[in-house]
Amino acid sequence: MKRRVAITGLGLVTPIGIGKELFWDALIAGKSGIKNIRGFDTSHYHTSMGGEIQDFNPAEYLTAEEIEILDRVTHFSIAAARMALDDAKLPGGPNDGKRSGIILGTSTAANNASYCKKWVQEGFRSIQYTDIIKYRPETITDYLAIKYGCRGRTALFVNACAAGTYAVGESFELIRRGKADFMMAGGSETISETVMCGFSNTRSLASGMCRPFDKNRDGLLISEGAAVIILESLDQAIARNAHIYGEVAGYGLSCDAYHMTAPDISGQGASLSMRAALDDAGVSIDDVDYISAHGTGTPLNDKMETTASKSVFGNRAYEIPMSSIKSTLGHTFGASGAIELAACALILERGIIPPTINYQQPDPECDLDYVPNAAIEKTVRVAMSNSYAFGGNNASLIVKKYSTL
Repeated sequence: MKRRVAITGLGLVTPIGIGKELFWDALIAGKSGIKNIRGFDTSHYHTSMGGEIQDFNPAEYLTAEEIEILDRVTHFSIAAARMALDDAKLPGGPNDGKRSGIILGTSTAANNASYCKKWVQEGFRSIQYTDIIKYRPETITDYLAIKYGCRGRTALFVNACAAGTYAVGESFELIRRGKADFMMAGGSETISETVMCGFSNTRSLASGMCRPFDKNRDGLLISEGAAVIILESLDQAIARNAHIYGEVAGYGLSCDAYHMTAPDISGQGASLSMRAALDDAGVSIDDVDYISAHGTGTPLNDKMETTASKSVFGNRAYEIPMSSIKSTLGHTFGASGAIELAACALILERGIIPPTINYQQPDPECDLDYVPNAAIEKTVRVAMSNSYAFGGNNASLIVKKYSTL
């Protein structure tokens, strides 16, 4: 028998706010987190704008030793995990480490550019054991497992922009199948100059603002952040009287098998993941009240996503609000799916759908309800969250309002 899986804790580090309440207030207000990047010289790139977190103080969440030996991406992960555990009323970590695990997602992982820069400038003998710890990608999850005694399954997904969604989905599967009782799931990402360079040189960056689904959209804006989501078996959550935001109910994956960077404009791959998630959750297209769009603001992605949504939902697609919070946050890559799933959990609880900001000119090829510029109040019982990544990696999650039935 498949077990039900509850969401009981949320931890968020984002450009629009650190912690779920600051994040939520800015999100529904349509407050942009995009600003001039300070972390490196952007004068020679296509834009200087991005979702850089400039008010994050690691000393509020980490020890001095952790700050010294760990990279910024792991700083974000630890902060988000601590907030999520506090929110779940488990500040010391899970009660049973053998039945607990951690799965996170990332794209660029640790800042390997800093590692290479030190090597080049100071020579190979300058690289120490602490540098290996700081810059190896798996530190993002391994350190958390050590810190909180999670001795179950630990993994790091690097499926580009869908990595955070994969992490939540696979954690959900472990609990549902009885392989775990407790999982920390999510994603973490830092702004990388390497990524900035690549997207700038391919002219994929927006010139000033990210405008998903707008006729004049011209690209994405890179961003950073983290989300950790506490998932538990529903029976365990009820037994310890935990606050339940909602339930993860379905998970679908697919691959375009088409191109390493461009989406299949037909939307066939994206349609497969959405249908798989609906089937897995046992819900129909008429049950879905909200879709959290991947919504990067690139001309091809937004057109593909609109086409895929129509393919799956038919005429019902025109009735379902679908917004992109990347218009507010920028693109947090491997963390984006986890942040968006956390937003869905809050939407289920609070009955407000965040807007797609910067929407000015309708596009005849993108003609759905993208919740333009202002949040709306709506009871959401079932939400779908979609992620479509480089390599054609597609992932969809279904979350439901908690019910005792």
